[in-house]
Amino acid sequence: LWEDGRRVPNRQLCFSNPGLRAELTRRVLECAAQAGGRGILAVTANDTPGPFCECEGCKALEEKYQGPGGPLYDYLVELCGVMQAAHPGLLIKTLAYRRAQTQKPPVLPAGERLPENLLIDFAPIEDNYFADWTHPDKRIQETYADLKAWGRIATHLWAWLYPNPWRSGALMPVGNVERLIVNMRKMHAAGVEGVFTDHNGL
Repeated sequence: LWEDGRRVPNRQLCFSNPGLRAELTRRVLECAAQAGGRGILAVTANDTPGPFCECEGCKALEEKYQGPGGPLYDYLVELCGVMQAAHPGLLIKTLAYRRAQTQKPPVLPAGERLPENLLIDFAPIEDNYFADWTHPDKRIQETYADLKAWGRIATHLWAWLYPNPWRSGALMPVGNVERLIVNMRKMHAAGVEGVFTDHNGL
């Protein structure tokens, strides 16, 4: 549901809709069976900016988890329970992506954590790229604070980094190498298990 009350086909799914959730889970289970019940399946938001869904159910889930990604987080918790019972050797991966969507982790009750079979792939595409995460810039510190917050509630945490985005990676010398080294050390301290660097130079 979009802001003007229309249902649109090219935004995010309405994760508060029980019928949609049931159908999506059925299809994820089909993919899991085709994969032999092992490996990693990605269930993440569309790469489209803006709020997820304006319906009352999704807004209530935003409030429950104290962030715009609430509808997706709620579904993933449910999905991971189903997958743990059906395919315990499989992980569900989702992107923590965009400040106004899922970069911000959910706020859970004290002592609670996300399911152990949920893998969070932290992808700070809106980070400031001029300095590493030791720099006092507020936006840079916001990014690293979000990563550390994910590390406190997730069993599996990866990072998808953009060290030389949008053509700058095509130029030599590659000035962000030192930044990436520092950030990888900071990621390790925050509990990151794996890293993918998206150079996207051309």
